[in-house]
Amino acid sequence: PCRALLEVGMHQVYEPPIGSKFDIVECATNLKTIENQQNLRFLGVVPCREAAVDFSDILGALLGLTCLNDLGLSSARRDKGLMKYAVSNAG
Repeated sequence: PCRALLEVGMHQVYEPPIGSKFDIVECATNLKTIENQQNLRFLGVVPCREAAVDFSDILGALLGLTCLNDLGLSSARRDKGLMKYAVSNAG
């Protein structure tokens, strides 16, 4: 999926190897370094796998993005039971 994103015009794509230990803070630090060195501004984080949804929300927050999902609802985005509960609490 990452190669396809590059082909449609995304400028920066990062996909950790499957099975590797992923440190989200280290990733955010590396991306901020790239942002500064290359005079870029990241606009969003796109998860390439279902399991990356929670990480993408946290990474967006660590990168200081202005448009991101509510971190309190990250798990609900993947769990229908939690989403039902969140919707009922929202009124």
